[in-house]
Amino acid sequence: MQQSDKELKENVKEKIKNKERSLKRSLKVVQLEESSAPKTSRKEEDTPSIVQVFKEYEPDGIRTVKIERAILQFICTATLPLSIVENRGFQNLMSILCPRFKIKSRTHFTRNSLVDLYNEYWTKVDEMLSGASHISFACDTWTSADNNHSILGLTAHFISKDMVPKFVVAAATPIKTRHTAENTKALLAKVLGTFNIGEEKIHMFVRDAATSMVATTNLLNMKSWDCFAHKIQLAVKDGLKILDSFENGSNSLIARLTSIVRKLKKSGVDKESFKEYQTLCDVPNRMLVKGIEVRWNSMYYMISRFLEVKKPLELFLLDHHKYPMLDSCDWDMMKKIAEVLKPLAMAIESVQNRYFSPISVVIPLYRVLLKKLEEGGSLIHVKRAIRTGLISRMRDYEENEELVMATIVDPRYKDAYFTTNRRELLVKKMEEIIISLRQPEPSPVHEESPEKDPENPFFSFWQSDLGRCTPSPNPLAIDARTKAMAEADEYLAQKPSFSIDPFEYWRSDINASKFPHIKMLACKYLSAPATSAECERLFSTAGLIVSDLRTSLTVENLEKLLFLHHNILILGF
Repeated sequence: MQQSDKELKENVKEKIKNKERSLKRSLKVVQLEESSAPKTSRKEEDTPSIVQVFKEYEPDGIRTVKIERAILQFICTATLPLSIVENRGFQNLMSILCPRFKIKSRTHFTRNSLVDLYNEYWTKVDEMLSGASHISFACDTWTSADNNHSILGLTAHFISKDMVPKFVVAAATPIKTRHTAENTKALLAKVLGTFNIGEEKIHMFVRDAATSMVATTNLLNMKSWDCFAHKIQLAVKDGLKILDSFENGSNSLIARLTSIVRKLKKSGVDKESFKEYQTLCDVPNRMLVKGIEVRWNSMYYMISRFLEVKKPLELFLLDHHKYPMLDSCDWDMMKKIAEVLKPLAMAIESVQNRYFSPISVVIPLYRVLLKKLEEGGSLIHVKRAIRTGLISRMRDYEENEELVMATIVDPRYKDAYFTTNRRELLVKKMEEIIISLRQPEPSPVHEESPEKDPENPFFSFWQSDLGRCTPSPNPLAIDARTKAMAEADEYLAQKPSFSIDPFEYWRSDINASKFPHIKMLACKYLSAPATSAECERLFSTAGLIVSDLRTSLTVENLEKLLFLHHNILILGF
């Protein structure tokens, strides 16, 4: 029994030793595996914990702030109401996309998120304008249909250091006073004062020809120019008046076309019937468009659409006697009107290009239009009226320094569209730049005047003749003029090419090194747009935002929504 106990103890000891050896071997294996295994990457070490993930979705968490910012950017760019955040469908969408995110109230987005995002993009705009060498502005005013919202639109146009044309919405400021020149001037000055730009940076303003806007820029003592598209549109209006004078006003062709469009838009049954006729005639389904006097080119678009759907429309009118009838003479007249208006419509479309229609296109395009309107053909009296209206509105503008200089420094045109030599103006402007860039040199040492000696017989003679001496020419001015003349002659000797991108031309290192001072002039004079089209686009957006569903929208929030809608799309998300 004792022996068996002894054996048992020895067996237990042996098992313990075996277990220890086994554990030691296992430990060595683990240590060996750890030493040979690749080290854990920093990315894995930085993987957030569950606690950290949940913190990101707290009311002020990182993810919450980012998502709220993205939601507001979406609302602004899509011109949606801020109340969409309380829409059950939108909330359901967000709960599926990001279950941890708890969307806040409309009040939070209006009072906090909107203000923060506006300040963020305003700072970006301010920094861009601060870095620009020269800035031109387009300005106009707008009032909503219900007269509850009125704003002053201001867009900024400039060329970056790498010769890329830029554009931003500077302001959509509420107007809370009467629309007088004095009030608008004060408001405009206040807006400009908020940005970090000196008055010397402001090149010019582009505006419409309304008396109040002309007076506003005059009170600001700023150079300004009428919107060229507006001038063309007013000249077209002169021609259409001549056309109406030959017809019975209420039964004129334009009046009947407008009536057809209005009646067709009001009747859903007639719309479907008209679509069937278009399908029958194998014509694409297109609705007629109405010519609106205040919209550029709208009359041309209306007549062009009638001509596009002529065949199905004739069949439709035969079966719908309540509509005004159109005979063959009417269709012939529409063709003639479209032929007259087409080059004018093309001109208006081309000058509305956001980045490639600086003010340099005005004089060349004006010259081309005059030549087109001089051509023979039909409706001579209409062409003559349009041409006369255009000439009267462009009087003296061919001598406008800003327009002339912009045309010359644009390699597409240079001096090709001028009847007189403009080389001297270019040389003069370059001289000013060259002299301003020079470091001031020490004043030359003048010889001392001889002391007055009454006994010197030559003193009185010298004193009397001193006033007739011709001063020596300034060597700096002579050198500047010589350089300017050489640069201008070489630049103008190259033939202009209409296919050139003017900004690409000045981005070229070769051209920039050959004509450095003309490039500096291009940065200034090509900054101004030919039209105030960007203000019109701003107001079109305002019309979408201000609707019957937004009766409680304040003009201050409208300002922020407009500013953000355009600048987010321009500057990026």
